[in-house]
Amino acid sequence: MAARWGQAWGGAHFGENEEEAQFRFRFLLVVLINAVFITSVFGLADALGAVQLSPVHRWAVRSSAVLDGLLLLGLWGRRERFRFAVWAHWGLSLGLNVSGLLTVPQDELRVLWFFMHLAGSFMLLGPGAGVFSGGLLWGVAVVANGHSAQPYSPAAMVTLSVAMLATTWMFWAYASQMHQARQAVALSRERLRELSMHDPLTGVFNARAFQALCEPPLRQAQAEARWDHALLFIDLDHFKQVNDRHGHAAGDAVLCAAATCLQTHLRAADVLGRVGGEEFCVFAPHTSLAGAAQLGEKLRAALEALQPPLPSGQRLPISASIGVAAGRPGHQGLSDLQREADQAMYQAKASGRNRVCQAAS
Repeated sequence: MAARWGQAWGGAHFGENEEEAQFRFRFLLVVLINAVFITSVFGLADALGAVQLSPVHRWAVRSSAVLDGLLLLGLWGRRERFRFAVWAHWGLSLGLNVSGLLTVPQDELRVLWFFMHLAGSFMLLGPGAGVFSGGLLWGVAVVANGHSAQPYSPAAMVTLSVAMLATTWMFWAYASQMHQARQAVALSRERLRELSMHDPLTGVFNARAFQALCEPPLRQAQAEARWDHALLFIDLDHFKQVNDRHGHAAGDAVLCAAATCLQTHLRAADVLGRVGGEEFCVFAPHTSLAGAAQLGEKLRAALEALQPPLPSGQRLPISASIGVAAGRPGHQGLSDLQREADQAMYQAKASGRNRVCQAAS
């Protein structure tokens, strides 16, 4: 339940590898909720006489609570509004801080709100915008202090300037490292994803990835009552003898060479996967049974002419038996197409190998 709530909170969808954008979006929502709460508390305290706000600051507090509330409602579920909302809140917060600095001189700690503003800028906007925000906040604080009814002393302003500089540098260093760490994690995740999708020996798609890539176009074709797709099941002939006579290193070399050969002779839209030890499948979209048979013959001839070199330097003749099946009404998915192509491949084996056979239509 908690995981489902966490995914739904914020009302906006984020895809894979968008964790940083998701964090900033949800963090801005938290910041806006907090801003509405804090300004409402100050407004209530002023109404009850617990604090005494100037008329100008009272108006600023109430306006900020209302406008931040509207930003919160407008941002919920609308990730595309993030940049507008974050800069709008930044401006509202700056105006509120300046109002406090100018019109609430009895609050000696009012300048602390500038530091909170600075921290939020780095968290929401990143290192570069955070540095810009730090410089602008410092300049506004210095100028506003000169117009305050009870300004801070020159010594206090020196301390403030040094503290803001140190805080800006510290947050910049932290935000930069966090940004690099997130990029490294995203890159590692992408590499792991690539590894999980590809056969580690040949580099082509593995069986799971092959199925995942083929099922969506198959479902779409089925929904549109289209059967213009085919599948080729390719099995290298006598592959066990290669391992037995020449060793597994030779077998690996043959598999890699065969996979490269197949990939070279396929079209851009075709999908190649290794689905077994010496078995490959090719999904050919927008292809008839006759067209798939022609493609199969082209691949068979290419493999026969390949004669891949073994680690010893010897070139080994190879061949493949290929079964071809095309989509037709009644197919429920890739498994039906693959089963028919597999049966046609066994027919090619039984007919003498090194040939292409079509599934019965």
